[in-house]
Amino acid sequence: LLCSFKMSETPARITPMESKDPPTCKPAFLENADEGESLEKCLGIPQLSFAVPANIYGSACVCGVLFEYPTFLSWLKTCGQSYIRLGLNHVLQIFLLVALLQLDNWQHDAITIGTDCYRLTWWFFVICHFLFFAIILTEMMETFDLVEFVIFRMPTVEGRSRCLKWGNDADGNPRCVGGGMNVARKTCISLFILVPKLGFALATLIIGGGFLSSSGSNTDLLLNSLAACFILDVDEQIYGLLTPAYVRRVVESIPPWESDNVGSTRQVLRALSQQLVLALSGALVALFWVYSPKCENDPCEGAILPCPVI
Repeated sequence: LLCSFKMSETPARITPMESKDPPTCKPAFLENADEGESLEKCLGIPQLSFAVPANIYGSACVCGVLFEYPTFLSWLKTCGQSYIRLGLNHVLQIFLLVALLQLDNWQHDAITIGTDCYRLTWWFFVICHFLFFAIILTEMMETFDLVEFVIFRMPTVEGRSRCLKWGNDADGNPRCVGGGMNVARKTCISLFILVPKLGFALATLIIGGGFLSSSGSNTDLLLNSLAACFILDVDEQIYGLLTPAYVRRVVESIPPWESDNVGSTRQVLRALSQQLVLALSGALVALFWVYSPKCENDPCEGAILPCPVI
């Protein structure tokens, strides 16, 4: 089914990830094979699908229009706590990035002294950095999807933001029939949720990339890769630990905004997004390899077992 996203006039139509009665394709092998359809056409799979992420950022984006708040206490129990968890996440990620920068400085000092470091294996350097950069860039791509969901796909209303109202269409699929965000709310979400989320990912890429490059040994390189990726998982850990089960169920039950209305430029960008992530990851690996500090101590010196194995 096609979805409609015309702001303030036609409410957004939403279909769930799995319908109760999934469409069945005509059994072409029993009739004429030319009457059959491809799977995507038969199931009506849309070109675009924007689901609310089940983390701190997703719940903070939609909590203001997801529940009704007749009293301040009811607002505090759901939306207010979401904003408190968001602030806690921002504080923790900032301190973790500062600590990561300090650890990077200490590793640079150790390499400069040259007594407690070993030369990194080049192919192990490439693998760890490539995977790290690919994870960070994928996180940034997901942030851009969240930006489009909030700014362009969420219905825009005049006056105060209103709670989203839901109903079922003729096929029994959930459909948004009213409500939405005003421009002021979308602006605040952009400034206090979307921009910090993108900023944390970019800072982790730069600081974390330097932290990996200054590792004192192959062992440290592997452990540092896991530690740097942990910073981006803080929001999911806080969400799972501090978010009430009821709020999690409501957020996770929001059907995705789906659409087949894809412009030619965006269609090309989406088709090349994975290739772009791979290309940028490779370029970043080469950049950090060239500018990374080098320790010349041989890790195989004095080894009893075969070294290097490869």
